[in-house]
Amino acid sequence: MKKLFAILLVFASSVALLSAESFDMSADLGIGYMNYTIVTEFKDIAFNEKLKEEMTNATEKGMLIMENKKSNDVYNALAFGLAIKYSYMYANIAVGLPFKEVKSGSDPLGKKLKAYNPGNSIVGSFIVDGQIGSGITLFKTKPFNIFAGAAIGVNYIITKRKLPQAFVATIPSAKWLNEIRTSARLGLGLDLGINYYFKPNFGLCIDVKDTVYLISLLNQRYYRGEAVNGAKFEWYITQSKNINSIIKYSWSNNVTARLALCFRY
Repeated sequence: MKKLFAILLVFASSVALLSAESFDMSADLGIGYMNYTIVTEFKDIAFNEKLKEEMTNATEKGMLIMENKKSNDVYNALAFGLAIKYSYMYANIAVGLPFKEVKSGSDPLGKKLKAYNPGNSIVGSFIVDGQIGSGITLFKTKPFNIFAGAAIGVNYIITKRKLPQAFVATIPSAKWLNEIRTSARLGLGLDLGINYYFKPNFGLCIDVKDTVYLISLLNQRYYRGEAVNGAKFEWYITQSKNINSIIKYSWSNNVTARLALCFRY
């Protein structure tokens, strides 16, 4: 038993020494700015069918090509991020805390609400944006080096907006109402980092990552409130609780820039 333990100890020590010689790891932790934009083109089936019928009656035959309503939602946020690089692999995650939602374009879901001037303030909202991919570090052993990588991106966002009491008053059975949005997406992204090590294993870096999201995993927009009898309730726009069924297409883009402390081992 002692011989077996000694053999295992020697083997473990050999592996540890080998790993120490080839160990290639760095990490950074920092704060910065995040910009997240969602572009959505909505379907308007009812209006399209009405226009198609009217044009057919007027011209007897033809084909309708209709431009759909499009909206842009932009979130600017304070971001906190962490990145880890090992050999040619890397992963990063950033959490953004947005306080405003800047809307433009035509949003059929908020058409009536717009008349009550809901504002652009949001509360209790956050954005989680991450990448997992592969990259290369140029001048790895030098004080100044550059990292470039490409990755699969994952994004999740939840926003909450308090609706104006004037709008809530149009619903006599409701006491208050919030608009909730949740979205989860997959995409492809790039990461670029510039590092300066003023100590052998310690320095500063500037990191910029950009991800385009084309695959929607979750897209909800609903209302949460309290009725005048004190009961909480939720109201979903569609039966499936997911608004993808009323969207022609949607894509988003996340850009995050951070100033960070970096380490390497």
